[in-house]
Amino acid sequence: MEVPARVRWPGNRRRGILTTNHPQSSHGVPVLVLDGEVYGPEDLPPDCMVVVAWGGPYSEPVWQLVKRAKEDGKYPIVFFATSKD
Repeated sequence: MEVPARVRWPGNRRRGILTTNHPQSSHGVPVLVLDGEVYGPEDLPPDCMVVVAWGGPYSEPVWQLVKRAKEDGKYPIVFFATSKD
């Protein structure tokens, strides 16, 4: 499963995905993929924010993926929206 994510830090904005479909994803904990490269939370700049914008209907699998990324993966997810804006 994967969901779109926007990654922001001062002077930079990038689009990527949170996914469990990548080989580096382990035990259901998603990884962040930007431009084909996997980034762990320790690879991101200190002021980084990951914004998940899900345009589909609310679903338990999507919510669980975001929750695992934040709690188990320690990604700095600050917002979960049900809009593609």
